[in-house]
Amino acid sequence: MPKLENWSITTSCQNNFMAPELMQRRLHGNIYDSPNFKDGDSINTSNLKEFNFKNKTSKTNSGTIYELGEMDKEYEGYLIENNINLDDLKYNN
Repeated sequence: MPKLENWSITTSCQNNFMAPELMQRRLHGNIYDSPNFKDGDSINTSNLKEFNFKNKTSKTNSGTIYELGEMDKEYEGYLIENNINLDDLKYNN
C-alpha cells in the first residue's frame, strides 16, 4: 500500500466562485512504496473518496488506498491554531 508522509488535505477549486462545501478534497504529500513514483516524490492525489484519520487510511476516487504517515508540521500547526480535530473527521464522498 502506498504511504504518504508530510501530508496535508488540500482542495481543488474549479473556479473562484465555487462554494467551499463543493470543493473536492485531495491529499498532498511525499509518496513511498508506490509502483508509479519514486520514493519521496511530492504528489497530489486524485479527489478523496474516503478519509479516516483514526485508522490512518484514505481512499481516492481512482481507487488507490493510502496509508497516512506523519502529517505536515505546518498543516498540523494550522489545524491546532484553528481548532480543527481530524480525529472527528470521517470523509465519505
